[in-house]
Amino acid sequence: MITFETVNELTLKVTCTGSDVLFTKAGAFIAGENAGGKNYKFEKVLLGPQNNIGQALLGQLARRVTGENLPLMKVTLNGDSVTQIMVSMLWSIT
Repeated sequence: MITFETVNELTLKVTCTGSDVLFTKAGAFIAGENAGGKNYKFEKVLLGPQNNIGQALLGQLARRVTGENLPLMKVTLNGDSVTQIMVSMLWSIT
């Protein structure tokens, strides 16, 4: 489960208990804190978080036309952690 807490107008504190997935704008990650070794993994999302090629291509085209094309990163969290993320763009998929 992911919980969000506002630190200031530019930063969120994201607390994860268990395992979950989070989508952020590339470069938005600030810092992470957890017991033991690193328990999160970053992957570049090429088409979008939809997992459907048709919807992803249509969304990509629409974002390019409107000038809203943002590079996304998929953050896979495995275990308890606290992360600081810039608020610019953030999506959570449960």
